[in-house]
Amino acid sequence: MKNLFFLICFFSFFNIQSQIVTDNTAPYSDPTFLIDSVLLGGGVTATNHIFQGATSQIGFFNAINTSLGIDSGIVLSTGDINSLDPSSIFTFPVMPVPAITDPDLLNVAQSVPGLIGQSFTVSSVEDIAILEFDSYF
Repeated sequence: MKNLFFLICFFSFFNIQSQIVTDNTAPYSDPTFLIDSVLLGGGVTATNHIFQGATSQIGFFNAINTSLGIDSGIVLSTGDINSLDPSSIFTFPVMPVPAITDPDLLNVAQSVPGLIGQSFTVSSVEDIAILEFDSYF
C-alpha cells in the first residue's frame, strides 16, 4: 500500500505536455476557410482573402496541452508547415515555394545590417508566405 501511495505521489508531480500538431489537408489548406473559421470570431466578417505562397506554407495548428500558450490557430511558414510537427516524417521532394516579391519586407530586411552593426547587404527575400484580408464588424 505504501508503494502504491508513493508511486501516485511521484507521478502527480510531473506536468505532462503534448506536442504541437499541424494540418494542411483540406479544408485546412484553404486560406478563406482558415480566416473565416479559425482566425476570426463571431460577428467579424472578412473579405478580399488573398494568400501568396505554396499550399504547403499555410495550415492549422493545434497546441492544446502544450506550453505555447495558444490553443490553436493559423500557421504560416517559410517552408512546409509539417516540419513544425515533431511527430511528422520529413519527406522528399521538398515542395518548391513560388517566387514572391514584397518591397516592404525587403526594406525591413535591408535595414537589419545597420541595426546589428554589420555591413553586409540584403538583395532579396525568399520563401515568402503572405496572408491578407479585410475585416469589419
